[in-house]
This record gives sequence, C-alpha cells and structure tokens, in this order.
Amino acid sequence: MAEIGAFEIFGTLLLVLLAVVIVLLFIVIGWFVVWKLILSHFRFFREILGMESPDEEQTSKSKSKSPSRYSSSPSMDSPEIPAHIRRRQQRAEEMSAKITASAKTTK
Repeated sequence: MAEIGAFEIFGTLLLVLLAVVIVLLFIVIGWFVVWKLILSHFRFFREILGMESPDEEQTSKSKSKSPSRYSSSPSMDSPEIPAHIRRRQQRAEEMSAKITASAKTTK
C-alpha cells in the first residue's frame, strides 16, 4: 500500500476548495442574472432586501388605498376617451338594454 503524502492531501483539499468556490460563483452569478431579469421588478423582493426608499413605499401605499379601482378613470363623455371606444360602449349598453327588455317580455 502506498502512503498518502502531504502533497496529495494538499492537492485534494485544494481541489475540494476550488469546487466549492466554483459552485458558489455559479450561485452568485445565477442570482444576479435572475435578480436583474425578474426579481427586481417585484416590490416584495425589494422590500426584503431594503432597496425600496420611503418615498416609493408611500407612493405604492397611496396607490393601493384608492377606494375604487376605476374612480380616477375619465367618464365616457370625456374627450380623453377616443370616439371609437365611446361608440363601442354605447353599442354594448344598447345590446344590454335589448337583452334585459327581451328577458322581461318572455317572463
């Protein structure tokens, strides 16, 4: 049997340490890529890592406190809404009224 020398032990430890470093390097690079492409877009992860400033927190909270989702939307008579959308809304309302009227007459 051959004896294991100090050089072989040193080489084995160096190899194991190098393998661990390479694995950790891949984990760090993978996390960085995923962070840049996906995770940084979610407020939850930014809050966990303390990257959201107080101004952003107040802005996001004030947005979520609105009483209705559509309360700030312009009315259908507003010039901000294009005419083709207003016409489509009017046709939908007319069809809804016809369906309601025909349902009442069939009863």
